Amino acid sequence: QNGTVTLTEKETGKIYTNLNYFEETGDQGDYWIYYPPYHNKTFNSLGAAADIWYEENGELSATIAAKVKMTVPAYGIINKNMVQGESCRSEETTEIDIVTYYTLKKEAKAVAVKTQINNTAKDHRMRVVFDTGIKTENAYSAGHFYVDERSTIPQGELYYPEMQTLPKGYFTTLENEKGGFSFVDNCTCEYEATKDGKLAITLFRGVRNIICTEFRSAGAFPHENGGQSLGELTFEYELYPFSKNETVMLAERMSAPVKAVQTSKGLGKGDDRNSF
Repeated sequence: QNGTVTLTEKETGKIYTNLNYFEETGDQGDYWIYYPPYHNKTFNSLGAAADIWYEENGELSATIAAKVKMTVPAYGIINKNMVQGESCRSEETTEIDIVTYYTLKKEAKAVAVKTQINNTAKDHRMRVVFDTGIKTENAYSAGHFYVDERSTIPQGELYYPEMQTLPKGYFTTLENEKGGFSFVDNCTCEYEATKDGKLAITLFRGVRNIICTEFRSAGAFPHENGGQSLGELTFEYELYPFSKNETVMLAERMSAPVKAVQTSKGLGKGDDRNSF
């Protein structure tokens, strides 16, 4: 009823619940760092009442849509140079509409998701969250040249919680001896994973335009809202529960799909239908 989805991985019968809800929180950082206000407020869509409908329901593909509304602070009250004055979220609120399309194609190994967000708020971060239940000490994500392995457990006795937000390429995977779950996409660049199986993917951050030399002397441009990510935003990704991990193959297909091109002006001599 809140627009989340439950997936069953049919080879093992393992069920994944509470997938694809949204978390919104304050952000008074800049283009380089996420920096929450001192008096922050964080909201999620788990308590939302979604409008749900069939977008299509055919023999080869079916799509279910879910629309939720989130009421959140309209902007942030940011202290001067991040050190002087109040730091909190506004009492004024705004509504954010989120429409998610879940598509399952015949014989597919993953559910294709398209999420459209009409962002009307400023100074905040929006994440999509998956409570996979996969307990693991490490998460795996696409790096520049190979698969990066990073701990889901904070390192050291003293640490900043924000340092558990880490870079990613076109997939992030949680896996143990019982199976795994991968988020596959071509449009996001950071994640947070916990040892109890929570995976959060940053969809966007809305921040003020600050030219950063050193934060106590940064130049501010309050009339420029290009960094606030306002308006209609679209994200496409796949949810892939597995017993045998084929994440890299799925991710490469999504990032570089088959493309048809004309190579000859004449008529071909091959069969009308062929497998790629």
